[in-house]
Amino acid sequence: MLFLTFLLQGCSQSPANSERAETQLNPETQAANIKPISNELRPWNSANYRGLEVGKSTDKDTLLVLGKPISIIDTPLNNTAKGFYYGGADSLIVRIDRKSNIISWIETNPKNIPKADIIKEFGNNYMLIVYGHDPCFIEGKSSPPFVSSIEKTINTTNTQSVVMEYRDLGLSIRFRGENEKFMYDNEVYQINYFSDKWPIGTTSSLCDQPQKGLSFIACGCGCCGGAKPMKQCIYRSKGDDIMNLVEDDKKWSGSDCNTVGCSNGTKYVYCD
Repeated sequence: MLFLTFLLQGCSQSPANSERAETQLNPETQAANIKPISNELRPWNSANYRGLEVGKSTDKDTLLVLGKPISIIDTPLNNTAKGFYYGGADSLIVRIDRKSNIISWIETNPKNIPKADIIKEFGNNYMLIVYGHDPCFIEGKSSPPFVSSIEKTINTTNTQSVVMEYRDLGLSIRFRGENEKFMYDNEVYQINYFSDKWPIGTTSSLCDQPQKGLSFIACGCGCCGGAKPMKQCIYRSKGDDIMNLVEDDKKWSGSDCNTVGCSNGTKYVYCD
């Protein structure tokens, strides 16, 4: 618990959250078995990590507070950020936006921290969010994580990504899976610190936002590995709806696929 307190102390020491954190840190006021209380998606607040405010503090602030990193590493997201790697027991990485030099998010990978300890530290004012795969994309651009549901679909056989979020504190917590089946009572493997400037997750699918270049690959019972799907234009002006194609593709499952092999797939693209 001492390590957990040190790891998360930046959030509890944030002036904006000091009164709330004091209440949550008192284990006598919390019951560890209370279920999440929220049924609505809340907005993000900015996290505070050891005095560094995500979305506001800069790379220079990071160097003053944490010192020189072990190394500077590349990070995904189309090379829009760089990572200050500090390592340590929690494998600390501070992601810096290349354009503004502001901290975009902070990532830690602690060990041997069960979910119950997180709840004892910050209480029950969290949400369990199911992030699903967004079937629609714009070629050449990364798609944001898609919030497919909140709490109600969570069970021990869910293979989607389920995340525990304290959005008022800017915290996102992930758990280790088991045999590719999600077990959200397992130990924590990643804690992310976000800001209201760069929040994670979108409440609507890209499929619901028709625009030129929006694409979807229909595979039926499965696309063959390495196969290049055939491109087919669809047109909003003609009443085409990419979401209808997505729903039709979902119908290919179970017994219908027992005797059907893989396909090259078809990539549907809005061309107007």
